[in-house]
Amino acid sequence: MQRNTYIRVSGKRVDNMRIVFQFNFKGKLVLPVHYNHILQAFIYRNITDKNIGDFLHDKGFTYQKRNYKLFTFSRLMGRYKLDAQNKIIKYDPPVVLEVSSHYDDFFIDFSTSVIKNDLVLYDQQVFLENIQVKFPNINGESKIRMLSPVVVYSTDQDKKTLYYNPEDNKFGELIKENLKKKYQAFNNVSIEDVNFFIEAVPGTQKEVVTKYKDFIIKGWMGDYIIKGDTDIIALAYDAGLGAKNSQGFGCFDFVESGDD
Repeated sequence: MQRNTYIRVSGKRVDNMRIVFQFNFKGKLVLPVHYNHILQAFIYRNITDKNIGDFLHDKGFTYQKRNYKLFTFSRLMGRYKLDAQNKIIKYDPPVVLEVSSHYDDFFIDFSTSVIKNDLVLYDQQVFLENIQVKFPNINGESKIRMLSPVVVYSTDQDKKTLYYNPEDNKFGELIKENLKKKYQAFNNVSIEDVNFFIEAVPGTQKEVVTKYKDFIIKGWMGDYIIKGDTDIIALAYDAGLGAKNSQGFGCFDFVESGDD
C-alpha cells in the first residue's frame, strides 16, 4: 500500500504533523482528576467554523454504523500534585497539550483559534505561551510511547463492555480492525485488510482507569512496537490508536533511539 494523497471533506492530506501547545497561567491550574471531558470540551469550544464543529461533534467520518472523529489528544503534561482526597489535580505552570488529527480542516481551524482567542480551561484563564509543529518520520517499524491511554474493548451480546489488556490476543486484533475501519471511513473505500501489528514492550504497561462523565473507561499507558504500512501508521499517529480517541485516548509519540 503506497502512501498517496488522501481525499478529504475538503482539502488534501499533505503531510503528517501534530501541534504541541504550551499553556501558562497564574498560580495553579486546578482540575478534577478525571478531566478528559474538560479537555475535549475545550477543543470543541475553540473550533471557530460551526460546520466543522457540528460535523465532528455530531457525526464525523462514517463506516457502516460507526462514526470516527479522527482526532486525539494527550494528557496534560507538566508538574502536578494529586489531591486524592478531594479528587483534584493541581498543575504548576506551564502545561503541554499535544493535539493531532487526520482531518486538516479541523486541525487548521483549531490551531488558528487557539492562537487568536482568549482561552479558558475549567473557568480558569490560560495563555498560549508557545506552539510547536511536529513532523514525525514515519517508518514501517517504530517504538512508540502512549501520551494518553490506549483503549481496546468489545461489546458482548448483553451489551456489556469487555476491555482487553496488552496480553490478550484480541488487543492487537481489535486495534488493527479499528484502523481498517478508520481508513475506510476517511477514504470512502472498501478494503480487505491492512498491514499493521502491535506488541507491548514488557514491563512498561500501566492500567489507567478513567471516569469520563458517568462512564468508566479502562486503558493502558506504556511503550509498544508497531509495524506496518506507513500510511496506516500515519493514520494511527494522526487519529489515535484504539477506541475513544476524541475523548482523549490513544495519543502516542515515537520514541527515538536512546530515549528513556
